[in-house]
Amino acid sequence: MINSKFILERQRLELTRSNAQISITELDKTLISSIENQLRAHVNELRGKDAKEVLPLLRNLIDQVVQPLSRRIQSEYTPWSPPLVPTLKNTDANCRLLGWVV
Repeated sequence: MINSKFILERQRLELTRSNAQISITELDKTLISSIENQLRAHVNELRGKDAKEVLPLLRNLIDQVVQPLSRRIQSEYTPWSPPLVPTLKNTDANCRLLGWVV
């Protein structure tokens, strides 16, 4: 009885994880598409312009697209450190098991 509850709970959690991954992927695609469209619009404005006209347009691109994106990424960034790998006592034997030449 307890095992069946654990199995059902695991299945529920796996479904939740799968749904969350799908939602994240869709959101990523939407955000990437939005940023790509903004960049294309600003770059298209640069075509056929002389150097004096391009500089204010580049500044506008930085102010309206690049800086807000940079701020958003910085605010959402969470540093990640991989878990520590336990040290192995017999390094030579472990290297041989992995096929490495010692």
